[in-house]
Amino acid sequence: MKAVIHTGTPAAWAAPLGPTPWALLPFGNRPLLEYWLEWCVELGIREVRLVLDEGADRIEAYAGEGERWGLNIAYSFQRQGRDPAAFLRRAPQEWSGQGLLVVHGPVFPRKADAAADGQPSAQLLSGEVYQHRDRQGFGCMLCTDRAFLERFLLDSAAAPDESRPFTELGREMLPISSVALFHDLNMRLVSGEMERYLRPGYSPRDQAAIGFNVITPATATLTPPLVIGNNCRISPLTTIGPRAVLGSHVIVDRQTEITEAVILDGTFIGRGMEIRGKIVSGNMVVDPESGAAVAIPDPWMVGTVQRLPGPKELTHRLFSRTLAALIALTQTIPFAMLFGWLLTRGATFAVRPVRGRKGGTITLPVFSAPSEAEGPALRLFIALGLDSYPQFLQAVAGRLWLCGHRPKAESSPPDTLPAKESPDDMPVPFPAVLSYADLRDDTGDPLMDRVEEHYYSHHRTMLEDLRILSRFMARRFAGLFGS
Repeated sequence: MKAVIHTGTPAAWAAPLGPTPWALLPFGNRPLLEYWLEWCVELGIREVRLVLDEGADRIEAYAGEGERWGLNIAYSFQRQGRDPAAFLRRAPQEWSGQGLLVVHGPVFPRKADAAADGQPSAQLLSGEVYQHRDRQGFGCMLCTDRAFLERFLLDSAAAPDESRPFTELGREMLPISSVALFHDLNMRLVSGEMERYLRPGYSPRDQAAIGFNVITPATATLTPPLVIGNNCRISPLTTIGPRAVLGSHVIVDRQTEITEAVILDGTFIGRGMEIRGKIVSGNMVVDPESGAAVAIPDPWMVGTVQRLPGPKELTHRLFSRTLAALIALTQTIPFAMLFGWLLTRGATFAVRPVRGRKGGTITLPVFSAPSEAEGPALRLFIALGLDSYPQFLQAVAGRLWLCGHRPKAESSPPDTLPAKESPDDMPVPFPAVLSYADLRDDTGDPLMDRVEEHYYSHHRTMLEDLRILSRFMARRFAGLFGS
């Protein structure tokens, strides 16, 4: 049997919870994707294909090649909103085998009871179709009926003669279509259902699951049931629980109370805060019942934990700032001379707000030259990259990277979040002076920008930065001599 899991299906409800893909959002402090991979192991599936879109690099980094589960995981790409059956029809011969499990969208495979953890028998699965559909269409299907599978690969509207519910396999499919359902399922898991997913030999008898490297002083009160991830710090005089789920790398300051709440990875909770019945991700506080999300501008109340960079990242930062400093140093005199002349012709730098390297708002100087300034001086100014001189200075100051992605415009106020914020509005990890857009004729195509962002995030090295810089310089000088 094989499995195909679509992790790029749109899930607007997950946008307020931060940039984490919905497939990696924690349910009882374990990613949703992990529940599916573990069930694949129980079903005897070894070949898994993860179909990616948004968050592709993070999902690939988490799942790897599947060695942790004894699986062989491969990856493919499909745009959001496309018919999942269309992906299967690309190569139908690859799936028309002994059986196929297809998952489309955020669906939780809930065990009906604690005893439903045995591997299904071959007789039970042979020649059957188990199907679940939600209001939005196709949800998930487990098919070992080869004749129907061949029909389905030709026509996704094909219906089996008889489909069985997943409850016959001891599983209840729960579509997650809102933050309320996300919060409710986390509360179910922390209140005792997590025991259904533990391997033999593990039992949360005290209803408390605490990861490694968690600092809990004697004056902190931990009231089960609760789940705490890895590398967390709980300060004195705090109360955690009951019914609290804390992710990994969470810091809770003094005199804080967290009850019936979900705190996502990498979140800081400030001193004296009372978090009750909410979801907190970084500086975003989400009310599950209404779905309302509010960004808290005060980092002393809630915020994102800034992790210390590793040696490789520190080296890349030093490399980026040093190279930007050398470029700016060589450009200082030519910039003063040429821009001084162009300034008399009406040239100027307009500023626009963008999101900088640390996620905050910075002003990006953008060169603007009137038609009266046309001539050899302007062409030389552009060829030497002097129109980017102020941005190189921002790279020296650490506000931008030297190479990376084109900075995103800051178009929404910091204390609100639109109800249907696009993933493209999320902060760019590497806003930079130079990007792949500087190496081509810019068409303003947002899809091209997204592809280049994914490519750079995956191939980011100091050597790649040098390649972008050298191609940028070659393109600018070619333009000078071409003119």
